[in-house]
Parts: sequence; C-alpha cells; structure tokens
Amino acid sequence: MRMALIGPSIPTNPFPPEEPLSPPRFLARISRASSAFVFTACLATLATAQNIVLNGNFEASTTSYAPWTLINATNSSNARVATAEVGFTEAGPDHVFASGVVSTTGGDVGIEQDFEITTILGAGRYWVGAIVTNPNYANRGSTNYRTIVERQDGSNWVSVIDLARTISTAEGPIEETLDLAVAKYRIRFLARARDVGTNDIYIDDCVVRKVASPVPLFEMYRTGDREFLLIDLPSRDPKTISVLFAAQFRRSQGLSIPGVEGLFELDAVRGVGLIQLGAGSGNWTYRIPRDPLVLIGQTIFFQAFEIGPALSYFRFGSRTALAPQR
Repeated sequence: MRMALIGPSIPTNPFPPEEPLSPPRFLARISRASSAFVFTACLATLATAQNIVLNGNFEASTTSYAPWTLINATNSSNARVATAEVGFTEAGPDHVFASGVVSTTGGDVGIEQDFEITTILGAGRYWVGAIVTNPNYANRGSTNYRTIVERQDGSNWVSVIDLARTISTAEGPIEETLDLAVAKYRIRFLARARDVGTNDIYIDDCVVRKVASPVPLFEMYRTGDREFLLIDLPSRDPKTISVLFAAQFRRSQGLSIPGVEGLFELDAVRGVGLIQLGAGSGNWTYRIPRDPLVLIGQTIFFQAFEIGPALSYFRFGSRTALAPQR
C-alpha cells in the first residue's frame, strides 16, 4: 500500500496538523498488554469466512474472467483479464478484470455475478465490495462507480443496495456492509462511461463475505491537495469497550483464545499496532500524505475487539483491510 497514516485527530477537526508517519511508525503504537494477551493464544485450524462470489481475485484463469459476465457489453471495449498491481498482493503476477469503453455516452460498464445465501451460510450481515482504479488519477480527476446488490424475486430483480462511490485516489475500495436474508442475489460493479474515457478501468478483489461485528468501516475523501481516511467503528451498546488493531501482516490461520468469540487474524509476531481504545462507537480521521518519500507500499490490515458490558462477552470482529494506494 503506497500510503501512510498518522495518529487520530479530534473527531470534530478533520484537518489534523500533525506530521505524517510512515506505516512502521504508525504501527509502532503497540500495546504491551494486548501483545501478551495475543501470545497466550493457541493456533486454530479455522479460516476466515469464505468469499461467496467465485473468481473474485481473477486468478482462476489468465484468459477468462468467468463466471463474471459483462454489463452493457456493447459499450465494453477489450474486456479481458489483465496483469496489474491492484488491490491485495497475490502470489505471482496479479490479475485483474480490465475494460475500456466504446463511447463515453454509451452507458455504464462493468461486471456482475449471481450468488446465493444458503441456509447453511445463514442470514446476517455481509461485507460486499471490490478494489477499483481511477483512470483519471494522473490528471487529478475522479471516477464514479456503483455497487449494486439485487435479490431475485421470481423473474424480477429487487434492489437491495445501489451504492455510489467517487474514487479520487489512484485506486480505492467500493464497499459496504448490509443485511442479507437467505435468497438468491446478484452483485454488480459499474463505472460511469464518461469517466473511463480513453483509459481502462481495473477491478479486483471482489468479495461477498459474512462478517462478525465489530467491523471498522472506511471512507476516503479529498479536500484540496489533502486526502483523508475516516474510520468508523460502530458499536451496538455504548457500554462496550472497543479496541481497534492494525498490522502490516495477517495470519494464514486465525488464533483462537479460550472464552473469546471469533479469531485473531493479525500477525502479532511481526507487530500489531493499537489504534484506538474507548467505550462505545468510535469515529476517527487520519491524513494520507502525498509525499512519495513517505508513502510506503504496504497493505494495512485492521481488526476490532469488543468487551461486552460488565464483561459479559469478549469478541473479535472480522478482519478487513484498506485498499492499497499507489
């Protein structure tokens, strides 16, 4: 991830004056207590929740993006699997979906795929999204995307969410958490044709995954020459104690701790930073520096921990991550 974060500002001041910190300094705020807590854990054999959509990272084939299909195929130009560094690092060359447009007035272009929430998976809160590029970044422009989830109702499709996102950085996430019932769905990722212009869009790391709260939500925005990251950590009870951790590395298998729900999925051996500790929900802003000497190519993973009122429960939320900024 070519970005660095700095310490949290006061929530009412989205323009913190502090100097930027590189990821190692950002993650240097390590809690000795939390590290000791993690190291007492035993290794579990459970993995993270499965990705329900197939070929979400486009690594299944170098020539086909199936089972994804094109949206508005008549306006897609040279739709293909391409090699590009987008999203999370893969083992070997990173493959992505790529497409241009035939006409900037020809309508949105993108991909879609059907999926099903079965009774085994169960109804609940799901994380949906993808990592996308901004083909106008070199000219300091932006690209508008939409993430659409629709539920099948007989021969019709009923809208569940139609989320608009403006990507101003070189690449970024279009993502959301939403409640899904047991049913058949389709997910669609689209870019506005006039924003694509003569360049290509890249889409990678598409996901539909069941999540366990607490889960941090991210929002990136730009004001002038400054870019900001807003982290929101929702809490269901103001009396809970919420902790947010960050790390540059994740474990291939989570750590299970007796008496604690969920798995700890960050690599504590190579360093885990304690970002926030507080009661109830949290909302914090970080500045993303544009200085290329500060931006270091690393992915930053996040995971939240929650202690219930009167120590009624201890729970790890699902691990998530920021999209790499290049």
